[in-house]
Amino acid sequence: MPRVHFVHENVTVEAQGGKLLSEVAAAHGIDVCRQTFGWTRVGGYAVWVRGDRGSLSPPTLWERLMGVKGWRRLANRARVLGDVHVWTQQGLGGRLGGSREIDPPGRPTVDRAAERHGEDAAGTAAHPYGHPSALESGPRPEV
Repeated sequence: MPRVHFVHENVTVEAQGGKLLSEVAAAHGIDVCRQTFGWTRVGGYAVWVRGDRGSLSPPTLWERLMGVKGWRRLANRARVLGDVHVWTQQGLGGRLGGSREIDPPGRPTVDRAAERHGEDAAGTAAHPYGHPSALESGPRPEV
């Protein structure tokens, strides 16, 4: 039985020969369709597949019309015939799914241990000619 390795999900499964790549992914809870257009089931099924020659069915007419070449294939058209590695893409709503904890930035005015901007020769609002301790001593040249 052919082995299919989904790289981004880090999942390796065995598939029946001749099954569509999208069917293999759906059976293991992996979403390969990026977004569908309404009820039509026409969507972004693009995946990138690496395998030996003959490990996938040849590109169909629809795939050739959609500009498939190289490693790029359509998961709802490509049939698994041998061992392959598959790279999927994240869905459009995938970034909005869950929230994550982000530490608040340090506040040097409140917390003495917070990281501060070092003293350097760059001009700031407080010291337009650079911090005095970072500059050389002596008179400034006339411009």
